[in-house]
Amino acid sequence: MYARRHDAWAWLSAYGLRPAERRAAHAELRAERAIRRERDNPDTAERRAAAMEAEARRYCWYVRPR
Repeated sequence: MYARRHDAWAWLSAYGLRPAERRAAHAELRAERAIRRERDNPDTAERRAAAMEAEARRYCWYVRPR
């Protein structure tokens, strides 16, 4: 929720900039939003693999640790 308010404030404050600077500021906000979306995504390959390995360790006593 904080991120949405922060983005809204950043968009409003960007209107005082010149057009080229405004485009750069919006591009930076889009990049930050993409990074945040990738970082906070529970369905990344690493997290899925870790969850599957943890479940295998929990239910299969014969799984050898790596």
